Amino acid sequence: MKICVPVDQDNGLDSIPSREFGSAPLFLIHDTSSGATDVIENMEKDIYDGSFSSLKTLGNERFDLLLVGDIEDEALRELKGMGKNIYRAIAGTVDGNIKVLDRGDLYEITCSDE
Repeated sequence: MKICVPVDQDNGLDSIPSREFGSAPLFLIHDTSSGATDVIENMEKDIYDGSFSSLKTLGNERFDLLLVGDIEDEALRELKGMGKNIYRAIAGTVDGNIKVLDRGDLYEITCSDE
């Protein structure tokens, strides 16, 4: 499974998830099967509607799940429409969030119209 997490700094799995999806400077994508981790610069982070515009940065990236602090409704609906599962990140590292996710203890974010 590939997990995407918006982060402010690249510290690998010790990175801290960013509070905001759209304004995060980086997206960390971790493959839980292979252990590989890639980091992508969010080229759209300074756009007024950063959340929706940030989807352009992720347009060609393959991931199954997004861990995020907060996300705008429009971007949330777009990602859900693409079949992505989205979970609310908690305080701590990306690695810690993945462990909590594996236990089934993270809150799944759904669209308000679901």
